[in-house]
Amino acid sequence: IWIGVLLGAVYWVLESLLHVFVFQEGEFLSQLLTRDPHEVWKRLMVVGLLTAFSLYAQRGINVRRRTEEALKASETKYRTLFREALNPVFLLNEQGGFLEYNQAAIEFFECGPRELMGKDFQSFFSDGNALTGEDRTPLDPGRGDTEVDYRVDGRTKTLVVNIVPVTISGESLYYGIGQDITQRKQMEKNLALAHAELNQIFQTASVAMRLIDQDFNVLKTNETFAELSGVAAREAVGKKCFDVFAGTKCHTVGCPVTRVLQGDQEIDYELYKQRRDGTSVPCLLTARPFVGTDGKPVGIVESFKDITELKRAQEEVRTERDKLRHILFQQFEGVGILRSDYTIVYQNATLSEQIGPCEGEKCYRALRERDTPCKVCYMHEATATGKLTRCELDTSSGKSYEHTYTPVS
Repeated sequence: IWIGVLLGAVYWVLESLLHVFVFQEGEFLSQLLTRDPHEVWKRLMVVGLLTAFSLYAQRGINVRRRTEEALKASETKYRTLFREALNPVFLLNEQGGFLEYNQAAIEFFECGPRELMGKDFQSFFSDGNALTGEDRTPLDPGRGDTEVDYRVDGRTKTLVVNIVPVTISGESLYYGIGQDITQRKQMEKNLALAHAELNQIFQTASVAMRLIDQDFNVLKTNETFAELSGVAAREAVGKKCFDVFAGTKCHTVGCPVTRVLQGDQEIDYELYKQRRDGTSVPCLLTARPFVGTDGKPVGIVESFKDITELKRAQEEVRTERDKLRHILFQQFEGVGILRSDYTIVYQNATLSEQIGPCEGEKCYRALRERDTPCKVCYMHEATATGKLTRCELDTSSGKSYEHTYTPVS
């Protein structure tokens, strides 16, 4: 406004000088302080117009200044974001050459601060055509994110990049932003390898195994389980555990899933499980918690060992033992069992009647009333030759017995 007032004052003075020197209308002071209404109104109108014009011009200048400051601040912000971005960011020309790039891009490509300038973006990647069209433009924008590999010093680095076309000052450029996923790819590779190893161990385990969640759903089974139960993995997965290879503990308080979820850390059962063909198979079941990422149980891991042969062997041993016991107790002859250290560990009723109770005693003391082993030991002779050894035994009571030693293993 002060510029308008100043211009008005200058105009007032010039108008007065014009009347004095051009129109010869009196002295300068009288013209400067004229009271002519028409002249005063005219001069005031011009002063007002000059003031209004000054105000308008100042407003335009202010708008322009604010616009320039906003643009400068925006450019500063853009450049700050560009430089400080943690991901590689770059600007390419129409031929795919680098125009601008940030520190993250320099670190990814492992080049000096000025080595990237003007280099072809495509030349860094093993598959140069992966990011170009037929016209060699940097990237078909319709592809979106693209994963590319970059080889440097014998190492492979992976970049997920998205490049979009932009127009700046009428020039066609390409703006790119990428993400270095090298570590993520390596972790994924290691994780996939670990899963493969665990799955191989799981599938080739000599015992049948299955994984069950807290809702009794079968999540996974191995090949041994399929052989034992007669149910393939594709049929078992997704079904309830008590519908696949049900056992005598199903729907009871002894259910392994229920017990583990209630806090038990390990369960061992000897029980019978029903195969698909309806036959029952004796199994040794072991159940342990299957924990989630938070360390809390989300299910159980069951393992089954077929103990059919063990059961059969136990039954055979039990049968033979019962037969032997029956034979020994039904014998009308005295029978005893000796260890190699001369200790009597068993005697039947007949032998007890003949020489009295002597289990735990040395045979040479119980049978021959000696304090030391016999010089000729028929027991050792029998075990050494593997044949029956016979001798006569005379007791202090005057009775004589035929004594036979039979080696046993």
